[in-house]
Amino acid sequence: GGVVFGTLFWAIEDETMGPAMGLVGDNTQYPVEAHVRGWAAHVAFGIVTAAVANSLGVTSEFAERKQLSEWRRTKKPQRVASSCSAND
Repeated sequence: GGVVFGTLFWAIEDETMGPAMGLVGDNTQYPVEAHVRGWAAHVAFGIVTAAVANSLGVTSEFAERKQLSEWRRTKKPQRVASSCSAND
């Protein structure tokens, strides 16, 4: 959830789009510590965002599909009585 979101956000925004759009310098101009610090901040952001979304009852399509899949897997098949008779 939140760790994945934060990591993806960091990789796309900080490490890719920022330099590509000229908003920041080339990644090689910054020490490794700056990249790690940026990643950690984005992971914290992702965790807080996920916690707030969960507390508000917001679910992602992925989470809904996972819940549906688990429900289908654990649901026992039920026999439905036929309303048709041999005389129909």
